[in-house]
Amino acid sequence: MKIISLFLFFSLMTPPTYSWSPVVLQGVRKLDDKLSLSRSPFFDRYQFSLWGSIRARLYDPRTKKTYLSSRYLKNSVKASFGIADAKHPELYVYIPGIFNNVNEGQTSRAFVRMKKIAKNVLVLPNPWGTDYLEARPTHKPGDVVREAESLYDLTLDFLAQQNLPENTKIRLFGASYGAFLAAIYANVDRSLTKNLVDDKVYVFSPPLNMGQTIRNIDQLMWEDDFFNRRLSDKDMALAFLDYVFAKSERDLSVKSKILSTPLTVRGGFKEPFRESIDIYFRNHPDYKSNEKYFFRTYLEQLAPELKTLLDSEVADLDYWISSGKEAYGLDIKVLSSQNDFLNNYVYSGLYPEDHYWFFQNGGHLGFIELDEFVDFLKLTKTAQ
Repeated sequence: MKIISLFLFFSLMTPPTYSWSPVVLQGVRKLDDKLSLSRSPFFDRYQFSLWGSIRARLYDPRTKKTYLSSRYLKNSVKASFGIADAKHPELYVYIPGIFNNVNEGQTSRAFVRMKKIAKNVLVLPNPWGTDYLEARPTHKPGDVVREAESLYDLTLDFLAQQNLPENTKIRLFGASYGAFLAAIYANVDRSLTKNLVDDKVYVFSPPLNMGQTIRNIDQLMWEDDFFNRRLSDKDMALAFLDYVFAKSERDLSVKSKILSTPLTVRGGFKEPFRESIDIYFRNHPDYKSNEKYFFRTYLEQLAPELKTLLDSEVADLDYWISSGKEAYGLDIKVLSSQNDFLNNYVYSGLYPEDHYWFFQNGGHLGFIELDEFVDFLKLTKTAQ
């Protein structure tokens, strides 16, 4: 009994062991401290998310553009890149969040930041973005496995175009839906004879379970349709300026705080979702152009085969992280927040600490606008 008691005592007293690099962990803890309940600049999840989204539009990436091909696209699609040293055997690849093309806020911010720490950078389009859908994919939106394979094809085409060294290693990053695809992308790479992706992969604010995330977004879109709050151009312009100059929620007007939810839901999800569905299905016999589609009705009416896929184990992020680790030695690191509305009703405590870090605050991708996040990115380079 004494031996058991001593074992339990030391088990409780010993802090959890993380497989995070000590250098990277230093950056994560600094960011975690910034996002604590006592120090966080924002506490409301929608205000934090909207602040990060709006401020992302201030970045001027000055990128080069190229068109890339995939076996799943009938036409080529635009990507942005910067090559400072074509002989350097390293390429940073970034997969943005849902609906993002390569010339938009989130992708512009990512490029600017990556270019400060890497010589060679490639930013891919999100498969739900209008650029990708206009390239006429042969798969439907939401087919996560084919989407990841397609993005991998685009990367291979880019490597060939730029004539980068054969031993080039890919440093992979992803955000939101792009984070989920990055986890699959890394597994796709490791299933092949020649592996390009580095062991360490970093993803931010991913859907933890795609099925639950779809239900969460549908609920937000339904509520926005139901309340149908009218937003004038003046309201949106004033709110935009408010969030651009705000350093914390104390700098926001009452009206800007109230508008954070409808602006986040409409601009970030509802309107681009319905636009993307219209682009892909406008000539489909079952498509109803006057219907207000939700993810659920889209899957049931236009893509029932994907509903089955997204109800399976492949719709769970940890499936890809665990299988990648066990089968291929991949080490996928997740940074997210406990108040990310994409992951409502998903208990973060169930996810292993050696791969997941959940901040107390941060909303959905809001925390990546912070200076402390930039410091973290720099440390991921140093740790290699």
